[in-house]
Amino acid sequence: MVESNDALKGLASSRSFVDVLPAKSFGDQLKKNMRTHDLAMRKLVIVSIVSVFFITAQLVGGYLAHSIAIFTDSAHLASDMVGFAISMTALTLGQKGSTHDYSFGWHRAEVIGTMISISVIWIMTIWLFVEATKRFFQPPKV
Repeated sequence: MVESNDALKGLASSRSFVDVLPAKSFGDQLKKNMRTHDLAMRKLVIVSIVSVFFITAQLVGGYLAHSIAIFTDSAHLASDMVGFAISMTALTLGQKGSTHDYSFGWHRAEVIGTMISISVIWIMTIWLFVEATKRFFQPPKV
């Protein structure tokens, strides 16, 4: 039994702290995170620009056709657009470092952004339900 304890002591003393660190350094991981952030932000900006174009086209088309279905799709795309804006804000806030008041930084901003996005979707759903119900009981003249 003594021999195995001596062997463990020798093994423990021969390993340095650096040997147990992951293969990638903190700097490499930070660079990877920044690339991921930049790529996600770029995609969100491109999707937002395309969404603005389609929202405008659907609003004009819905107005000209007097169609609640087209307005509904436009509202759906607008709620997605709000979600994109919340995501971009959360990504930006999540990159902020820690401070005296926020010792873990702003990493929880993404969770709060998700909660806000879900709330917006529910509000839009209720609004559309009310509008559709009004049209059901008071149909517009065609």
